[in-house]
Amino acid sequence: WVSSKSWCPYGLKSLMECISRATFLSQPTDITEFLHQYLSELISFRSSHPEIDPKVASFDYQDLWGTLLFKYIRYSLLK
Repeated sequence: WVSSKSWCPYGLKSLMECISRATFLSQPTDITEFLHQYLSELISFRSSHPEIDPKVASFDYQDLWGTLLFKYIRYSLLK
């Protein structure tokens, strides 16, 4: 049995958790395009917050993204 800590790059597990959650919540029809957009926005977020630990940045961006998604869903339902 191999511990994920011994072979997994720092922050990858957190990043994969956030990507998986975002994909599950948004249920995109084009997963490749969704991941491209999500990761591009995450890179931009990380660039504007270079002092933040990579794990924390992944979760902070996920929180921001989730808030915007739920606002969009709420707005769409109220139309």
